[in-house]
Amino acid sequence: MSFPTKKNVLRELHVDNDPCVLEVSKQALLKENNFEIDTATSVNTAIEKIGQKRYEAIFSDYQKPKKNGLKFLNILFIGTIELSIIRTKLDGD
Repeated sequence: MSFPTKKNVLRELHVDNDPCVLEVSKQALLKENNFEIDTATSVNTAIEKIGQKRYEAIFSDYQKPKKNGLKFLNILFIGTIELSIIRTKLDGD
């Protein structure tokens, strides 16, 4: 059995104001051995992390306090961030 090298690890950033949701999604993907998952509970924290590291994908909740998912997407598109995937999650509230 071969384990992925750092070259083929997918770096993802998960953004959600609920730390429990972040932990569950992180643990589920870490079992696959080829993911590196960072989490952020706010848009501001996510932007800081994006400035420090390159991510192949960002998964974001839509409903957040202060800056919602649309504002976050707008910030990402205005910036010079290159991503393979940006996905938002809509809650069924």
